[in-house]
Amino acid sequence: MCSIHDNEDGELQNFIEDEKIDKIDDHKCRKCDVNTAAIRLRGKDFYCKDCFLIAVTHKFRATLGKSKIVKSSDIILVGYSGDPRSTTLLHLIKAGMHESVHKRLVFKIKVLFIDEGILDQQNVDKRRQNVQQIHEKVKALGFLCFFLSLSDALDKTSNIEALKSDDYCSNLDKNNKDEYLNAILNKLPSKTSKIDFIKKLKNQLMLVAAKKLNCTKIFVGDDLHSLAVDILSNVSLGRGSQLSSDVGFIDERDPDVMILRPLKDFNTHEVEFYMKINSLKASDTGNWMQLTNSGAYSSIQELTNQFVTDLETRFSGTVSTIYRTGEKMTTSINKNKNESDSCIFCNGLLDSKPLDDGISATDATTFSRMISLQGLKTPVIVNNSHIEDKNVLKCDSFKPRNEKRDRTHCNASVNYCNEDCEKKENSNDGDLTVKNVSNFLCYGCRLIFQCNFDLKTVPEFILEKCKEKMYLDNMKEQIEDFLL
Repeated sequence: MCSIHDNEDGELQNFIEDEKIDKIDDHKCRKCDVNTAAIRLRGKDFYCKDCFLIAVTHKFRATLGKSKIVKSSDIILVGYSGDPRSTTLLHLIKAGMHESVHKRLVFKIKVLFIDEGILDQQNVDKRRQNVQQIHEKVKALGFLCFFLSLSDALDKTSNIEALKSDDYCSNLDKNNKDEYLNAILNKLPSKTSKIDFIKKLKNQLMLVAAKKLNCTKIFVGDDLHSLAVDILSNVSLGRGSQLSSDVGFIDERDPDVMILRPLKDFNTHEVEFYMKINSLKASDTGNWMQLTNSGAYSSIQELTNQFVTDLETRFSGTVSTIYRTGEKMTTSINKNKNESDSCIFCNGLLDSKPLDDGISATDATTFSRMISLQGLKTPVIVNNSHIEDKNVLKCDSFKPRNEKRDRTHCNASVNYCNEDCEKKENSNDGDLTVKNVSNFLCYGCRLIFQCNFDLKTVPEFILEKCKEKMYLDNMKEQIEDFLL
């Protein structure tokens, strides 16, 4: 066998060139071409510290300026978690308020920290320590900080009140909703559902806090990497119709408060370098996802994160490509939807309802499950995309009437089978049933509660919204009947 390393004279020759590793010190800044480079981005772009700070500040200001949405009279609520992204966001805002007169950011800022210590099973003393740490960091920047516990989101909207640090710490011992939150999380079928549930819960809590604090907009610290992961995760979780709101610069699903993502064009390295140059430190308040130590394969979100991270390491530009593609995805339905078409949990498009008299995604999934598990033992007639014999779709564990049924795995995303399953959805909460609540959830949110759906472990604000929608629907029906 011939070898590429040997020639006829026996001399060694290497026809594969060794990869040349450029040292940063050997390059000048690509911007000013004067100072020695101190930072390398995207593998080939070299910057000095001064030019790098100018570039990231311009990127931040340009993201806000292009949209022309943020006004000088606005009161902005910044969602601060203490991690590098939210720390960078808060520092960029502070730096922007000290620019020259014609460039200065003049809107008012309020900061919200959501205490997630209950997820890590932190004791009260540790949580108080985290709150004091966050309070001191925010106070040093000259901003007013408010605090809420993640379990506060389970309460009725009218009872949620953002508190200052002293009041929040004094009320930590009196918070009896932490066990309630743990009970809900234990009911959820997988870590994928838990992560999705917690993320949506935090969004709802920020929206409620913004309204209580008279804020019209919310800034969150989502960067390019986290948004790219969200794009792929959303598609996997059945939230493809919500991409434009979940990963775009503007999330205006709530009619009163917008969620904005000013760091959407920042990659992970830019955030890290900005933190290092400005001597900023992230707050160690705990990380529930890391403490579980269950590996990347324990949830769709973690697996997607590892996949995207590995790709970006090998092929620079992967994250940017994923995000730019996902950013362009939108639907006319999403733009034209009204409040009655929104999910009561995530405020997204209620895609579980059929569109234009067609079959919904939920019906299609249920029909496929029924055929896979049971086969066509009961005749099904499909006419104009409607399934006529709905009985076969009423339980995912359906068996013929002469066989014993297993009703322990009824799925909340479908209808329920006969009398015994109807009893399962009964509740002491007024006239509400599991079926009622499920009808007002989007496809992705139904998957969160797909097993062991019990109204006793559903956040009160969801039940509150469900009652309101049922009342409005009844009013519409009465008005239509009266007019006819």
